[in-house]
Amino acid sequence: MTDHTNPPLRNDEGHPMETLSRAQIESIARWIGAVTSHPDATAEQLEAVYQYVSTARLSDIAETAKSLGY
Repeated sequence: MTDHTNPPLRNDEGHPMETLSRAQIESIARWIGAVTSHPDATAEQLEAVYQYVSTARLSDIAETAKSLGY
């Protein structure tokens, strides 16, 4: 991991509030859980996922998780 501390996740930088279904939320949770708990995950991969989920629209994150089979 990197030596710096990441700021808290924020998804409020100009994105309107989105309504997600329970299935979409569960899909996101399964995907993030699988990535962060994978024994071979590198710091770079974890940083990339962090950057994506902290800046992307929630609906885009849900679509990514779904497209990856979660």
